[in-house]
Amino acid sequence: MRTVLVGLIGLWLAAAAEKWTVDDLLLQESASSLNWSRDGKTVVYVKSRMDKEKGESISHLYLKRLGESEEIQLTRGQDSESGPKFSPSGKKIAFLTSRKAPGAGGAPAGAAEAQGGGAQVWLLNSGGGEPWAATKFERGVRAFEWLDEETLLVA
Repeated sequence: MRTVLVGLIGLWLAAAAEKWTVDDLLLQESASSLNWSRDGKTVVYVKSRMDKEKGESISHLYLKRLGESEEIQLTRGQDSESGPKFSPSGKKIAFLTSRKAPGAGGAPAGAAEAQGGGAQVWLLNSGGGEPWAATKFERGVRAFEWLDEETLLVA
């Protein structure tokens, strides 16, 4: 009994010696917006972290297959992504982002004529690769759902 008590006191003292700082809280990574494939073997999610130098959060898409230890980063860069959803077959992932296309004059990719901006739906093959714009609405997209493998309902 004394050994257990001494061990618990030791753990408490060690924990008390390593106090959390404000940076520890602000710079934590977090996962959100989990979406499972229909077969239940794969999950796509948003991992967010704080960029200490810029003082803002950045969020990217990650993929994890059950039974495997590796997580796969699907998106990179300075633009954040949100709301990933697998297509009914699981072959594509749709998500929202305000990223800009190379050579689009600052407008969202695939939307050079849409100057209003806002988030657009982008698609990505679930095996990886470069994403491409699926929508080009002037005011952006707030939400979407897959209707079938080739059709998205957007709001």
